[in-house]
Amino acid sequence: MKKRTILILMVCALAAIAPVMADNHEEKPTLIAMSHDVMPQAGHELAFEGSLKKHWALHKKAGDPQAWNTWVQLTGKKTGTYSIRATFSGWEGLDHDPGVEGDIEDVMNNMMPHAKHNITRVTKWDLNLSNWPESIGTPNMVELTVFHLKPGMEEGFFHALGVISEFLKGNDDIPWNWAWGIGVSGHDGGTAILAIPHDNWASFADDGINMWKMLEEARGRIQTDALMEAITSAIKWQENYAVMHRPDLSYVPAE
Repeated sequence: MKKRTILILMVCALAAIAPVMADNHEEKPTLIAMSHDVMPQAGHELAFEGSLKKHWALHKKAGDPQAWNTWVQLTGKKTGTYSIRATFSGWEGLDHDPGVEGDIEDVMNNMMPHAKHNITRVTKWDLNLSNWPESIGTPNMVELTVFHLKPGMEEGFFHALGVISEFLKGNDDIPWNWAWGIGVSGHDGGTAILAIPHDNWASFADDGINMWKMLEEARGRIQTDALMEAITSAIKWQENYAVMHRPDLSYVPAE
């Protein structure tokens, strides 16, 4: 799929130059996301879901104002993993106390016995360099691509970032939405994450837009080839999978 491939290449460049961007874009909006990823034991899926629903009832009773969305992985090596995720406007959000009596005890005594393994990850998402309008809300599905990157090529990626991201955002003929992040804790090495929202499986189909051809027409073949080479040469390996939102397993605080 051309759209996914092009966005994957661009976001890899974005993540690789993250240390450089930190010095130059302190004012940029940032979201910090914490995700608890749980793979249930075989045959324990419904029991785990039941314990999660009861856990959210404790949060509702306590009036916890922090929302948590639950996603289930549909494809890839970790199919069946539940990702329980919250986003915060800054690092201080991770210190949030839900005020739920017996919160941790309930997790350990009633949820974890159904888990085969679990891991917690923290990811930093940059809204200014993403194209994820508020109107999207919480999508039904999200396609995620995780990149493991080669170190030491930040300057070239920063140049590629400036050219490609500005081109994508400034071209009305490319109506794509995406978000990018970089793993900051719990991830394997230098990790970049690309998220693309989807309504359904049908929306995964190729839209026929050839961004590289459009970029070549605007910037020339030599510069376009150089940008592509600077980006692709940074990838060590990558994985791609889809997740589906489970509103029935999520926690939405009362208004």
